[in-house]
Amino acid sequence: MTITQPQKQFSREPVDPEAETEPKISTDIFIAPFISFSGINAVEVGSNAKGSVFSKMDYGVEIKTMQLWGNYLTAEVIGQVERRSYLQPSDKMFTQYGGQLFNLGASLGFKPFRNLELKFRGFYGDELYLRGQDTGTLVMDDIKTFKGDMGIYFNIISSRYISPGIGGGVKFIKSSYVTGTDGVRYLTKNGYGYFGTLYLRHRFSQMVVVEESLIYEDLVKDTSLVKQTQLAIYGKLGVILLF
Repeated sequence: MTITQPQKQFSREPVDPEAETEPKISTDIFIAPFISFSGINAVEVGSNAKGSVFSKMDYGVEIKTMQLWGNYLTAEVIGQVERRSYLQPSDKMFTQYGGQLFNLGASLGFKPFRNLELKFRGFYGDELYLRGQDTGTLVMDDIKTFKGDMGIYFNIISSRYISPGIGGGVKFIKSSYVTGTDGVRYLTKNGYGYFGTLYLRHRFSQMVVVEESLIYEDLVKDTSLVKQTQLAIYGKLGVILLF
């Protein structure tokens, strides 16, 4: 008599080959109005005259679309508009009366770990502002320049409902020409600096995330006329729409 051993049965769900090989792509939209404070310390190259200005509470908005490929790569297209209005200093030196800043850029990020991201960003910027050593010599300058930064961002806690994090990195500015309405044209040197940020994300639903962030910047911007250091603090409150 032949005894047949019962065969073990294994159940397995059918697998879609494309689902395993193609990374999942998600798209988000980020809208963040913000307020800012800034200050400029400047030294005139020829006379070594010093001056400084500080801003009123300024405002702006940042809008960007973000894509995540799988769990490792991120990409962004970014638009920033900012208004700056400076207080008139008592010494009448390097008077800054206000201006607008516009940046259009893109970024590429890499996430070697779930809570860590390395991000590279580049911007093409257009700045308009008024300057003058006294109220009788005001001119408007038009600056077109390339900017960029490299940063590291770390989520301290990654939770379904709340995620605090920190970040920081270096900033740089490519040299460019500045043209004033008075016909003065001068060349800026390459600028550099650093930044730091603290952010907090709240998930209110499967489709909406609210992000609060505080950003500090320290930037050196030299020209053939003046050498200046600019400090800025931004407070942002943004909404991320998940798709």
